[in-house]
Parts: sequence; structure tokens; C-alpha cells
Amino acid sequence: DRDGILARWRDLLKQGLSLIVFPEGTRSPDGRVARFKAGSFLLAIEAGLPVVPISIDGTRFVMPKGQLTTSPGAATLAVHEPIVTTDGSWHPTIEDARRLGSRVHDVIERQVEAWERAAGTWPSS
Repeated sequence: DRDGILARWRDLLKQGLSLIVFPEGTRSPDGRVARFKAGSFLLAIEAGLPVVPISIDGTRFVMPKGQLTTSPGAATLAVHEPIVTTDGSWHPTIEDARRLGSRVHDVIERQVEAWERAAGTWPSS
């Protein structure tokens, strides 16, 4: 239930903790960043939480989609500037949650694509 999740998020913040959410809902088989689900962004707006986009690349070679085993490998991570949800730009509507999700997606996708292109692993089609 959304109210219960929102209350739990607020409790975690009061304890000085952070929350990591993977809004894609699955791992990418080819490096492309899939569309984000809006639910976690709606909760972030409702709770007044900042959203910190984090780009991660290379994990598909460490733990390929569909496998529960891992292989040695390297991953790259970038922490981007936080997006404040309390500046009046965001309202607790599904439209704003989708807009926020799209903004976060764009930040992450640009970084991942740059890394993949530099490594020559960006999908050609």
C-alpha cells in the first residue's frame, strides 16, 4: 500500500538513511536503459525527497540477464546532481512522476550511452 511505503520512506530519512530504487525493474540485456516505472518517482515527490540519478555500466557482463551467477568484471558508476522535488516544479500527480522519471532517465541514459560508445559496446540497431 502506497501510504505504508511512503511512511516507511519517511522513517528511513528520519534515521539518516538513503533509499536506492531501480526504476527499470530489470537488468538490460544490451546496455540500453529501459523505460522507468513512475511509482518510485511519485513517492519521492509525495515525500519531498531529492532524487539522485546514478548511472551504472558494465554489470550486464558481470551478471547477465536471465542468470543467477556472477562472473568477474568491472562496473562503472557515476553519481549525478540531485533533483530537488520540493522546489514547486513537481506535484504528486502521475504526470509529474512520469516527467521526473523521464528527466532522471535522460541523465542516466546519456551517461551510459557515452560509456558504451567509448567502449565500442553500444548496440548498433
